[in-house]
Amino acid sequence: VKSYNAGMLTALSNRIGDVALLLAIAWMLNYGSWNYIFYLDMMKNNIEMMIIGGLVMLAAMTKSAQIPFSSWLPAAMA
Repeated sequence: VKSYNAGMLTALSNRIGDVALLLAIAWMLNYGSWNYIFYLDMMKNNIEMMIIGGLVMLAAMTKSAQIPFSSWLPAAMA
């Protein structure tokens, strides 16, 4: 039961990152470019670009198990 709960916590944490990355990809496809340099100029004035950047950061933090999203790590290793 304990390993099952740890597995579910791991899967849930990783799915948060997956959803954030997919949302960011879909939103960037709406703008028609994958070039981050192109987005840097737009990020200064556009709230949507700030949200896209936040989604990418959220995905990176969950995928690399950074501090707010690392609660599953000790449970999975035990």
